[in-house]
Amino acid sequence: MYSALDRENTRKIVIDSLVNENVDGIIQIGSGVQGYNDKYSDLDMMIAYNGDLIDMKNKLKNIYTELGAFYIKDLQLRDNIYLITPFFENGLEINSSLLPIDLLSVKSPLWKIEYDKHGEIYNKMNQENKNYIHNITEKVLEEEDIFDFMYAKRKLHIALNRKDVIHANQMLEMMRDYLLNYQVLLENKKFHQFKSYKDLNLDFQNEFLKTFPSKIDLNSIEISANKVNILFEKLVSSIFNESQEAYLIRKVGYNVFNTNESN
Repeated sequence: MYSALDRENTRKIVIDSLVNENVDGIIQIGSGVQGYNDKYSDLDMMIAYNGDLIDMKNKLKNIYTELGAFYIKDLQLRDNIYLITPFFENGLEINSSLLPIDLLSVKSPLWKIEYDKHGEIYNKMNQENKNYIHNITEKVLEEEDIFDFMYAKRKLHIALNRKDVIHANQMLEMMRDYLLNYQVLLENKKFHQFKSYKDLNLDFQNEFLKTFPSKIDLNSIEISANKVNILFEKLVSSIFNESQEAYLIRKVGYNVFNTNESN
């Protein structure tokens, strides 16, 4: 297991190596910006480069190989954005995205500029941060969100009536995931790659933990689904103005299926 010193030394070596390779900027993101959550926290960074991205990607992978990475995951997220993730024997993981300056974005308040070659990174990141702050204040739960939850609930009812335990449990987990994401959204927490669920409202946490089924069978799944639905309705009613459209969407999740139906 890596130590805090191992993690910090690796971070400094990677930054120094990238500066030597003439990148345009390096931004640290994630919990490390404010001191890391705990000893299990990994390294996250964005690497800005306006040159040949494929060439720089290979140089980055060489840096990680020389540092002792035993496996490097190379993933293209979309045009001109690459995610390079090395894994080390001591357990350390580095999530590093490589992209041109104009594609830099802010998806959480946890970011810090480590290197800015020409001052362009500062201007870009501060503009993106303004956009991020504006967007999170505009976020509300929408009718489409209600539909997603209700559609999963509809599929759960069908699975229960078909006595399909596996599918019913899948739909229950989908309902729970929607509920959890809505709570994160409504508390204006970091929605992108949010992991600190322990920071959510304590009353919500306590109620949410009660929605786990006591065992995996049809009856337990149905009981848990009812608990999830009650918590969802409580959450929605506190912030959502009922409309005719919302009423109709809710009907999607009604249990209109009887045990004799097979469709």
